[in-house]
Amino acid sequence: MESKALRLKQHFIVCGYGRMGKVICSELAKQSFAFVVIESAAEKISEIFEKGYLYIEGDATTDETLAKANINPRAKNRPFNGRDKSRKY
Repeated sequence: MESKALRLKQHFIVCGYGRMGKVICSELAKQSFAFVVIESAAEKISEIFEKGYLYIEGDATTDETLAKANINPRAKNRPFNGRDKSRKY
């Protein structure tokens, strides 16, 4: 999965597959946008896999994990999520 994520360009990165992450992924998939999900919980990883979404298993607050998702540090990244305590700006 990580090698596929590294090949993505101009894609969305969804950090967390919670309540809002599921809604966002569903909408992105419906509109055929390229995206990758970053998730650390094993039980959610299996659900992401079953949906056929690209994913990176790891902590979305670390630079190492974000690099695996092919984030471009020069791009205008707009983080958003629900009322999650793990927001990082």
